[in-house]
Parts: sequence; C-alpha cells; structure tokens
Amino acid sequence: MEADATSPSLPKILTTARKSTVNAEPPVIVKPPGFLWIVLLGVAGFCAGFFGPMVFVPESNQGPMVGIFLSGPGGCVLGLVSWVLMKVMPLPGRTQWILLSFVGTVGVLVTLLCVQPEPATRGYELEVTIERAHPPGESADAVVADWRKRIAYVTWATPRASWEAQMRTALAADPGLVLETTLLRQRTIKEHRKPWNKGRLFATPWRTVQEKRSYYLPPAVRSLAGTASPARLFLRSDSTVPIRAPEIWPPLEVPEFIDYSQLETVPAEYSGLP
Repeated sequence: MEADATSPSLPKILTTARKSTVNAEPPVIVKPPGFLWIVLLGVAGFCAGFFGPMVFVPESNQGPMVGIFLSGPGGCVLGLVSWVLMKVMPLPGRTQWILLSFVGTVGVLVTLLCVQPEPATRGYELEVTIERAHPPGESADAVVADWRKRIAYVTWATPRASWEAQMRTALAADPGLVLETTLLRQRTIKEHRKPWNKGRLFATPWRTVQEKRSYYLPPAVRSLAGTASPARLFLRSDSTVPIRAPEIWPPLEVPEFIDYSQLETVPAEYSGLP
C-alpha cells in the first residue's frame, strides 16, 4: 500500500515531537510559605482583633486589646504549629499556600465573630406603686449630705465655690417632683447590634423587686405623679454612651446632681414589646 503524499513522514513527526519537548517551558515550582506561616497568620489575627472591635464596638476603649493580647499571639502560635506540621509531612508549595489562605480566612472570620457586640441596654421599664410625691427642696439635706461624702472621697478635684448654697437654692426652685415608690418589678429593654440583627429591640422577662425606691420627675413629665398605681414608667440608660466626669464639679443642674434616677413615660416602641 502506498503512503499518502500529503501525510508527514515518520522522521518528520519524531523531529517535530522532539522540538516540542525541547521548547516546552519547565513547570513552575512554587516555594512553600515557610516562616510566612507565622508572620501572615499573626498579622491576620492582630488586624482582625485590633480593628474589628473599633468597627463593631466603637464605644469600647479596650476592644483593640483583643488583637494585641489574644488574636495576634494566637495567630503566631497557630502559624508556628502549622509550620512544624508542614516540616513533618511536607506538602507541595502551592497546596501549602492554599491551606495558609484558608486557615487565615477562617481565623479572621472566627475572630470577627467573637468580637461582635452584645445587645445594648436602652433602659428599664418599671412597674411601681407611688407612695408619695414631694418637691425636690424637701430632699435638700439628703442630697447635700450625699455630695459632702463624694467630695470628701474625691480628693483630686476641687469643688466649686458655694456649691452647697447653690444646690439648696436650685432644689427649692425646681418645679419637678421626687417620687417615693415601691418598685414592684422591672424588665430591661435591649437592642441587638450585630450586623444580621442590628436595631432589633427585645425585653428581658419581668423581675420581681419589691423595694422602696425614690425617683426624680423633671418638670416636663411631673404629671406622671398622678398616674394610677401600679404605674408603668421608664428609666433611660444607654450602655453604649461612655461615662464622663462632669465639667463642673459638682454639677449645676438639678437633674445632674440630684441623687435620684430620672423617670419618663415609656416610649411607644418599648411599651409594645412582649
């Protein structure tokens, strides 16, 4: 049988195959991470623990400590253990890089999950029996006595001049009311702050208290003193607001220096919570 004139001869095929083999690029060899296991996992853990709380819990001044003392050193330890394991049972360089990326990503996600903020307290819904309501001036002696104790304790701050006389005058002229009550029960109003449930309100179960408590009603809501007992009132308390020392010591305004928590009506968005 005669060979097809258009078909390449066997020598030509072998020559072409040999040239292709010679001209083929050598396979790329990926070096393993080596010491970068420790460096990269440590940096990833530090960044997640340092900057994560700044984003999710901005009111916390100790949040970045997670990265400095926990997730950063933890990432370095995890990287050291991984590096040793790779020396004991070596894997190809490309496989190690893929594994390093996976471990680093999981570590960052776990750290960010751990630094998610707890629900914030927005206040307390109270159920009280109002025993008596009286002008703040009647409590002047008790308020001044309490501030004398505070000033004696805070030796590093000098009280303003004539603070006692000013307090007594302000209390006598204040149109608000002091309520003497029996606190029957209370529940805490909270708000979720995680990205997937941020802004969702909920109330804790009612807790029985049965204690004598005194509260301050500002002039705008003094009409609440006439509420039928037991009365539902609200004590606002925002756990996300940092506590700051007053600029004037002692403070000048009655709501700021009177030794009673300030009540108000229960906001509509809170009163309907189950």
